Amino acid sequence: MVLSPQMNAEYLTKQEAAEYMRVSVPTLDRLMLQGLPHIKLARRVLFRKKDIDAFLAKKVIGKTRP
Repeated sequence: MVLSPQMNAEYLTKQEAAEYMRVSVPTLDRLMLQGLPHIKLARRVLFRKKDIDAFLAKKVIGKTRP
């Protein structure tokens, strides 16, 4: 996957996080309710890529090979 220049930043906006995860913004909202870590600054919501990756790693089903 090729990331846009903005997606190379440590913090992602809601739209960028949805694109990074390849989900819709409403799905991202549901994942936030399920514990997806996020940062609220006034009306802005930001996500750290490392938090997204850790959240997704916990969702892996079955064994993976190194």
